[in-house]
Amino acid sequence: MKKPTYRRITAVLVSFLFNSYSLFSQPAVLDSFINKEFLRSTIEFLASDSLKGRFTGSPEANKAANFIADEFRKAGMKAPDSSGKYLVPFSYFSYPVGNNVIGILPGSERPSELIFFSAHYDHIGTTAPNTYIKIGRRSPENGRDSIYNGANDNASGTASLISLARYFAAAKTNKRTLIFVAFSGEELGLIGSSALAATLADPGSVTCVINLEMLGRGSSPFLTGSQLGDLRSILNKELARIDVNQFKKNFFRAERYREQNLFTRSDNYPFAKLKIPAHTIMVGSDQDFYYHTVEDEPSTLNYRLIERVTRAIALAVMPIINGEITPKRIEAPRETTEPR
Repeated sequence: MKKPTYRRITAVLVSFLFNSYSLFSQPAVLDSFINKEFLRSTIEFLASDSLKGRFTGSPEANKAANFIADEFRKAGMKAPDSSGKYLVPFSYFSYPVGNNVIGILPGSERPSELIFFSAHYDHIGTTAPNTYIKIGRRSPENGRDSIYNGANDNASGTASLISLARYFAAAKTNKRTLIFVAFSGEELGLIGSSALAATLADPGSVTCVINLEMLGRGSSPFLTGSQLGDLRSILNKELARIDVNQFKKNFFRAERYREQNLFTRSDNYPFAKLKIPAHTIMVGSDQDFYYHTVEDEPSTLNYRLIERVTRAIALAVMPIINGEITPKRIEAPRETTEPR
């Protein structure tokens, strides 16, 4: 065996220390940008009574959109065009004009390859007459509450989206371009996401879409349409590689509630129809007791759960954002029910 030189020993030591720092500092970075305190404060604002249920096109929905845009701006993300505006308006037939909110982190080595993270920030407004939305199963008791706050649906997913944007903007490790989109118009029939999907000149440039929905109540996260592609397998393998004791082999479960057609009912679907690997990560479903009721309040959420799922996503997507792995294209099933 060759006798090691002083220079070689020094190089090995420096390499070890650098890798150890990266390994042990990662939890600290996650703590800084993905934590239940930030998630809670974000959800409490978005689901506050002052925003009156964030109905698409309302002044309150626009206030929520500007809030999200400010978070993207503070994180250092780029706007989608030279105007510097993060809000991208859309309209659809007789529906009111809404705004998607878009922030971009250009890739360092493969900028033309795009990864979308998304969540819808709109909800169904108040108990005032509403010609667009079918209201939930239960009516407000004695008229004491008139606001559908939408804490779980989908302030929880929006807060997770903003946290991921903050985290990746700080990390600056993405080789592929990351696009963060907060959609409006989901509750009106996926019109915000459909509008954006229609603008894609080359759907093949989109590596995948990871949509976030209803993360605040339930047990374990699952991927809608997980049987259609290999995204779930990619995410789970990376988590097991990082810490199999913590995440086990199947942190993200196979699709649950398949009879509810959740895959076709959230903002992943307009992209999936273009054969893009586009799935929604969820914890609950529309069988949740508070779904589309005025009782969907911030106080009903499990913030530790949202934190855990969001951190897992941040870790699991690393091989994809670094260009090491590309999910397979999918063949999306036809829509069988009306979007909720």
